[in-house]
Amino acid sequence: MTGAFGTGREVGAGNSFAVSGSARAVPVMGRRIGDAMDSDDFIRLVSRRAHVPEEQAEELTRATMLTLGERITGGEARHLAGVLPAEIAPPLVPPEDVAEKFGVAEFVRRVSERAGVDEAVARRGVAAVFMTLGEAVPGTEFQDVMSQLPNEFQNI
Repeated sequence: MTGAFGTGREVGAGNSFAVSGSARAVPVMGRRIGDAMDSDDFIRLVSRRAHVPEEQAEELTRATMLTLGERITGGEARHLAGVLPAEIAPPLVPPEDVAEKFGVAEFVRRVSERAGVDEAVARRGVAAVFMTLGEAVPGTEFQDVMSQLPNEFQNI
């Protein structure tokens, strides 16, 4: 990951991203905002939060990033990809700069299909990936991404 996260506050402090359903906040023991999150840490957190094995968390992360790349503008996707671990970022960058307009239900359906899981698991996975993104990216980058999504994404 490039750059520093900031002031050394604990990860998650002040994070207002709400997650409903079965995904849960999992503290990042010993991690401070100044510490970069690598892809292994990212997948481990998604796995724990979504209550799935790490292999499935990898697939859910890949599917969520691919779908997010379709939903936000190409410029925002490239910017977000630039601050993520290299192993997490590639599916995020879409071939087109135009964001597709679809809601949470379609987002979850696409992730479900791409990851080969049912929609309940996909929803938990998406929530876990979004929560982890909120902790993994510096500054307001995640809020910039969320501002391109309908409000219904705040409570996935």
